[in-house]
Amino acid sequence: MGLLSSLRRRKPAPRPDARPVALVGLGTAAWGIHLPALAQLPQLRLVGGADLSEAARARFSREVGLPAYASAQELLERERPEWVIVATPPAHHLAACRTALAAGAHVFCEKPLLESSSEGELLLQAERAHGRRVVVNHEFAAMPIFSCARELSRTELGDLVFLQFWEHQLEVPHGGDDWRTECKTMREFGTHVVDLAVQLYGAFPRRLYARMGSPGGPRGSDLVDVVTLDFPDGRIASIVLDRVSHGPHRYLEMRADGTRASLRASFGGRIDLQVGLDVRSRRPRALIDLALGGQAWLERGTSRRVVARNSMHPFADATARHLGNAVAAVAAGREPPVSAAYALDVVRLVEAAYQSASSGQPVELAETSSWRATCPG
Repeated sequence: MGLLSSLRRRKPAPRPDARPVALVGLGTAAWGIHLPALAQLPQLRLVGGADLSEAARARFSREVGLPAYASAQELLERERPEWVIVATPPAHHLAACRTALAAGAHVFCEKPLLESSSEGELLLQAERAHGRRVVVNHEFAAMPIFSCARELSRTELGDLVFLQFWEHQLEVPHGGDDWRTECKTMREFGTHVVDLAVQLYGAFPRRLYARMGSPGGPRGSDLVDVVTLDFPDGRIASIVLDRVSHGPHRYLEMRADGTRASLRASFGGRIDLQVGLDVRSRRPRALIDLALGGQAWLERGTSRRVVARNSMHPFADATARHLGNAVAAVAAGREPPVSAAYALDVVRLVEAAYQSASSGQPVELAETSSWRATCPG
């Protein structure tokens, strides 16, 4: 049974006051993330979808039982949603967001927000002109194994002083016209990691240094990224994205060192059995790790305690949590999490990484960007 089918079986009926939502883009992100997320939110009611592909529209109408349109404009005119989820490739984000805003809808947009920060002012102007908001789906920060870091920093973990992120996997470049086939690792995946570092520290970095390589990859790609972010008060984040590794697949690992303890998070399924000798006590020890969606644990020396686990469907569940929070914040007139202005600054950070890698020099961010003083809380 698929994720969407299983969620549909147990989905509560939409509330009488459920807000109408439309889905623009009916591809992989829609089926793997957004439709399963919507199935968990009775306060939202899906009313239709739109996609340029006739096959995608036919599948949506057949399996979801709702109308599908060839254009976002027609979808908006016919169904009049209050929220629009934009799940198209990034090259179409600006046009889809502006169309939705002009129709009076708020927007929940996939990441990265835009292909280029140069498009940002057009989007922010549309927000202001139409009095509607754009929220971006940086869903990693809503996953339990990462969100627990901020909660624990107030208690057992202490103030965060050093963050490390690393990814090990093997990416075999292949043909196709999907934007991910460009193998722009920092843009496609690094966006999530940069966002995590900024949200966990609660600040933007002041300085960035990046090195990139692409042995065997397409021209202009970056299969290996090594990025250092310097934050205020001497805090540092280190990012290593390695997509040429023939070793065990590690989707995303994190170590967060605090003033009282360290937190380790491993995203992705793991089943580990470790048998060894405790060097300090000279006693044998055994450890079994079982976490199909990933887990986080506190470390003090050789002692460790699991503090959070992801579900088996971490992307859909985190997106549901993030979208629910965004809808509630906008309805209450509060600043939504991961606003367009914030996500635009994350795009600028990723662009700065490419700039640094190209020049071989660090980028002083405080001098080149107007970073926002606040981050999602």
